[in-house]
Order: sequence, then C-alpha cells, then structure tokens
Amino acid sequence: MRNQLIERWATPEWAAIRQRILANPGKAISELQDYPKIDRRIDLRGIVFVENVKDSRPFILRRLNFESVDLSCADLRGTWWTRCNVKDSLFSKTDFREVHIEASKFSNCTFSRCDFRDAYLNTSRRSESGSFENVVFHRSNLSRVIFGFPILRNCSFENCKLSTTQFSASQFYDTKFAGPIESVFFKGKLDPPFGWFEKLIYAKKKYSIFNPMENVDFSQAELKGVSFLNEIDLRKCKFPTGENYLMITNPTQTYKIAAELIRNTWRAEDQGVGLGLVGIYNRNESQNKPVDFIDLSVASHDGKELEFGQNFFDTLRKAMTLASDTLR
Repeated sequence: MRNQLIERWATPEWAAIRQRILANPGKAISELQDYPKIDRRIDLRGIVFVENVKDSRPFILRRLNFESVDLSCADLRGTWWTRCNVKDSLFSKTDFREVHIEASKFSNCTFSRCDFRDAYLNTSRRSESGSFENVVFHRSNLSRVIFGFPILRNCSFENCKLSTTQFSASQFYDTKFAGPIESVFFKGKLDPPFGWFEKLIYAKKKYSIFNPMENVDFSQAELKGVSFLNEIDLRKCKFPTGENYLMITNPTQTYKIAAELIRNTWRAEDQGVGLGLVGIYNRNESQNKPVDFIDLSVASHDGKELEFGQNFFDTLRKAMTLASDTLR
C-alpha cells in the first residue's frame, strides 16, 4: 500500500499536482479543495517533497494553512516548517526524520507510527514556539527529538518510542503519557545561554517561559532514567506507583541527609557510586524543585545491580523521613 501511494505520484495526473505544490506551496495549498479526498481529507498520501535530501536545500513551508489533509506515508524529509497552521490532519507512517518545525500550530491532528528521529518539533522563532493542541502521538518514533517550548495541551503520547527526547521548557497542560519513556528530559524553564550565539537567539523575554506541568499523567507510563530538571514543579502530575519509583519530598534537604547516611553507614566500596548518584540528582539544574521523582533503573544500572539500587532507594526513603522530622 505504501509503495503504491508513493508510486502514483509518478503518473501524469499526480505529478502535475505535485509540481503545483512544489512551485508555489501557498497558492497550491489554498486550492487543495479541488484535489481528491480520502475520508473527507485532502489526499496527499505518499507525496515526496524533496527527492534528494542530502544534496538539496531545505524546502520551506512558510505560513501555510493545512486543514483536513492526509499526509500519511508521505516523505517530509528535507522540509522546514515555519509559522504554519495545521488542523484536523492525519499523519500515518509519515517520515519526519530531521524535519525542522518552528513556531507552528497543530490542532486536532494524529501522528500514528510516524518517524520523527532527530527532528526539531516546534523550536522557537523569536519569542514564538508554536503549539500542539488535541494532538495524538501514537506508536511514533520520537527518539532524539528536541521540542522547544511549545504549548502541549490535551495531547497524548501512546506507546511511542521516547528515548533521549528533550522537552525544553515545553508547556504541558492536560497531557497523558502511556508506555516506555527512557532517558527523556523534562525541563521547567529554558537553559540559560552560554555563548554570544545563544544570547543572540534567545531574547530576554524568553526567560519568563516556564513549564507549568499542569495535570500531566504518567500513571500508565514506564519511566527509566527520566530526568526532571530546571526548577520543574511536579506536584500537579500523576506518576506510576510501585517499588521501582520514588517521589522525593523536600529534595534539597533529603539529598543532603542521604549523602551523610551514605558516608556514615555504607560500605566503603559502595560509597563513591552512591555519593555520585546523589550528586547527579542534586546538581544545579535539579535545584529549587518542590518535589523530585526518580526511578530505580539509574540506581540499579538498569537492573544489573538491583541490590545496590534498592539499598540506594532505602537510604533515600530514610533520608526523606529524617528531612520531614527536621521541618516539624
């Protein structure tokens, strides 16, 4: 089916449609109502925008309005979306690898079994970073994807491949995660710029961007090595329960007491690793959080040293109790 959808664009009728789109995307897309439809959506399934991605410049899609479009099985590699508005559209098995999307709005869209590896999803354009509202990501590969600070409202991530994905101050509201999440970064605010180039890009107003994490549901997710950084507030989130997870109250005091317990009660050969882990959780970008949430995989080296990991968790639990006692 996928091959058939791609191959039809070589026929005279479909090749003419493609040429109209490539020649003048804005005008062609405004005339898309004349194109064939599938399930009430304009049928652009299988279209290839850039034939030779490695040897071509990015194909710019600027300020375009996609509404009720089906881009399933399309190859969107080599495209750069800026300030576009996408509504009620379907993307199934669509190739978004290394695609750059900035300051664009997606609403009532579904991304099913799409490949987003190494893509930039709604990075910023000056002070804008777009939004995803009522959007479903279903069984899609989001490995190594970088989100800027778009609004994500009423979204769901259903059994996607979330691995080394970065949500850099993405603004979450009423969003649900289900399935594995591995080595993913959720940040409360933007990282500060360090060089002249970053200072040039990041306008001062962006420092007011903060991720509220409002009603984010991880209860059906499996978290492994997930990091919550940069003053993020997790108190309005739902997390999975069980022996593999631990919600840390009063993190700063808890980690300080945990370090003392490790120095005073642990075997000498384990102290270095234990103190190193405490340092990781208590590093600067983890400071100023009301609560922290950690999982057992990091402490147990993904199950290879389960006894060590459980000892580390027990120490944190004891430290948390002692920290609570000092506040009374």
